[in-house]
Parts: sequence; structure tokens; C-alpha cells
Amino acid sequence: MLCLRLTVDLIIRLCRRIPWNGKQDILIDRFDGRALLDFIRDSSFRRVQEKSEEEEELEEFVNFERYRDLIKHRRRGFTDEEALQHVNLEMEAKATAPFASD
Repeated sequence: MLCLRLTVDLIIRLCRRIPWNGKQDILIDRFDGRALLDFIRDSSFRRVQEKSEEEEELEEFVNFERYRDLIKHRRRGFTDEEALQHVNLEMEAKATAPFASD
């Protein structure tokens, strides 16, 4: 009985397997999400897109804005922890400011 059960389980598992991407030597479960993929890109091939001058300027501006507060606080002699506390206080003040006039 155990042998029959193992055989049935094996048959069920094999029936649920399908060739992947037309390759008979690679079998995947028929419910596997990879079956929905048309192809898989070769990870060694990466297309590098050249950025336009406008994109370069925008990236430079965004990086400046990203690090502006950090540079400002370090120039004033604050540690990163003190700077974060200062930013939190500013954000709390801005969040409560609209309600202060009531």
C-alpha cells in the first residue's frame, strides 16, 4: 500500500511538471510563475543608457537637495544624531503649525 501511495504521489508530481521555455530538460511546476515569462535576460549583459544634459543637471540638483541638511548641520558642528533630533523638531513644528492659529 505504501509503495502504491509513493507511486501515485510521484505520478502526480511529474504530471504537474511542464517544460520551461521550450526546454525539455528543464521542468517546472505548471503553477510556477516563471512559466509566464517569455524570456530571462542574461544578467551579464547590461545596457547602459546615456543620460542627457538635462538629466545630469537634474540628478546633480537632487543630490544637492538630498545632502543639504546633512552638510548644513555638520558645518554647524552637530553630530548626526543631534541633526536628526533637530529635523524631527522641525517636522513636528510644521505638522502642528496649521492648528496653532485656531
